[in-house]
Amino acid sequence: MNHEERVLLSKRLNGEIVKAHHNVMLSGVYGSTIRGTDTEWSDLDMVFVVGSQSKSQGKSFIYKDTVVNYKLIDVEELEKILTAPTMNWPFWMGVLDVLKVIYGNPTHVKIWLKTGKALPTDRFRDLLKENLPSLVFESYGRILSSQNRKNAKNVDVSAIEVILEMNKALCLLNQKWVTHDYYQGIIDVCAFPKLPKRYKKIAPLLWCSHETDETVMLAKNLVKDFLELLASEGIEVKNYQNIPHQV
Repeated sequence: MNHEERVLLSKRLNGEIVKAHHNVMLSGVYGSTIRGTDTEWSDLDMVFVVGSQSKSQGKSFIYKDTVVNYKLIDVEELEKILTAPTMNWPFWMGVLDVLKVIYGNPTHVKIWLKTGKALPTDRFRDLLKENLPSLVFESYGRILSSQNRKNAKNVDVSAIEVILEMNKALCLLNQKWVTHDYYQGIIDVCAFPKLPKRYKKIAPLLWCSHETDETVMLAKNLVKDFLELLASEGIEVKNYQNIPHQV
């Protein structure tokens, strides 16, 4: 499916879903299709913001060898994510930032973006503190465990997880978001003001590294710099020596 066919498919699908649900407030396309960088193998990504109390969540299917993903999100759920941020805040801000509206009032998107940008810093710091144990450190430990087990295949995968999880943490710390996936997401993050001191050098090298000792060394340095950044921002990663009382 070429670009023009994918655009036509988005319009056809939009018409079908608007007709079926009746309470669609706004819909649009994001991803490579709206950037014009899609290839014949690219998927089609769409989002539909629907009225309150909707039970639908979207669907994925294959149409003429093209993967189609459309998300349905309740407007109340979207506004909750943007006003009381969750780990999905960077994703939805990134979608809204690039969304090409094909149905509904585009002013809604501007309002939602403004709402998401206006949140106080302490909400993001609290969210980051709460989720740090499962971000970066678990996948980093998997790198070291894989090296110890001489399982080089898992080292590479875990290194990618470290970078992707660190990028999510950096989005929260900077109250920013990325609009690309995978390697290009690293380039997006490089524009953030608050970064581990060698992030711009190490992260791209770590992503491309396939030699175990090099990967481990790069990961150690990146995580070390990440911890120093968190400390400089007053964010403590607690390392308990006894079972915490709140467990």
